[in-house]
Amino acid sequence: MYRSEILQNEERRLSALEAMEILDTTPDEQLDFITKIVKEKFNVPIVLISLVDRKRQ
Repeated sequence: MYRSEILQNEERRLSALEAMEILDTTPDEQLDFITKIVKEKFNVPIVLISLVDRKRQ
């Protein structure tokens, strides 16, 4: 059975997320800047970045 590339890279993705140490932190100016740029570029009312670890979003 073929495993999707997403599943094959899941442990690597989770390790990278943990290494960045950005879970459970205060708001981040750089992430706010990214959402502002995306909001303007796509002319949408809301943009958010969702960080998904093993047990939560």
